[in-house]
Amino acid sequence: MLARMFNLALVLALSGCSTTKTEVVTEKETELHNVNFVIGNITSIYDIKLSLGKIDFENAVFKEDWFSSLSYQYTKDRRYIVGSAKAGSFIAITSTKAQDASGTPLGTFTPCNQH
Repeated sequence: MLARMFNLALVLALSGCSTTKTEVVTEKETELHNVNFVIGNITSIYDIKLSLGKIDFENAVFKEDWFSSLSYQYTKDRRYIVGSAKAGSFIAITSTKAQDASGTPLGTFTPCNQH
């Protein structure tokens, strides 16, 4: 009787270990997840445009993906940009518009003056 109880306890203990689930996240599953990001905006006079794209590492160039959209918004005081994107995405500031305190546009600035 004691031997049967010991064997039953052993079987229960071993089966408990065998039901432990280990999660393995593949690269394809990672692409499905979104990540949140925060970017600081030095002053509220700047209107920053963020874009998704790819990096051409050979030529050290960011290539904007014109067919994708990025979800982001400014905080109430316009000091931060908060958004989300797919994990592994490349996000870049592709233009910055400035205006003075009265709202008069000061110009649009793009990286390396490319339009």
